[in-house]
Amino acid sequence: MEKRLLLTLFVVAIFFNVPAAYAYMQVVSDEERGYASCFVYELQNEDGSRVVLPKRVDEAFDCPFMKPLLSPDQTLLLFSDEWGIKMYNFSRQKTALLLKLRHDKEGVSFTWSPQGSRVACVITDQMNYPDKTKIFLFRQAGTKFKLTKIVSRAVQFSCGSHCGAELPWFEDENTLRYIKYSPDFPEQQNLGIITF
Repeated sequence: MEKRLLLTLFVVAIFFNVPAAYAYMQVVSDEERGYASCFVYELQNEDGSRVVLPKRVDEAFDCPFMKPLLSPDQTLLLFSDEWGIKMYNFSRQKTALLLKLRHDKEGVSFTWSPQGSRVACVITDQMNYPDKTKIFLFRQAGTKFKLTKIVSRAVQFSCGSHCGAELPWFEDENTLRYIKYSPDFPEQQNLGIITF
């Protein structure tokens, strides 16, 4: 029997069947279910049992551009599939499209702000973007997230089976930092900043 490689990221998540109960997200690479160049992810309860998600959400856990991320308050799940970047609301059990993706995109990266009121997505597309990457910024507006800014910036990225930008990070709810792309000096890590 082949061994399963278990990478664990413990993040508290509200289990949508019992809102007061908590679950933990474990990032699982299952060699039997996975592929040579990607991970298969699964949302699991504290006891390791699988959290049942709608089929379309669950399908997005198989070899995505980026692992799904829970919001800081553990009420939303940010994920990507071949059609776009989406957000699943556990309490409403609904999925919303944040950003429709071009079919020929090369990579997707995303992150939450510390309070969960902002989302930043970096799309890598060397053929269609002059800076090779664009940053899409979203702000919470009531129960939805609205696109507030698109910034063409050269974010550091690397390519394998698909490309992925170095994950940007929020210093606070209004400041996003990222590592600038430097093809001539990749070892130099100059920081870029976006405020909004």
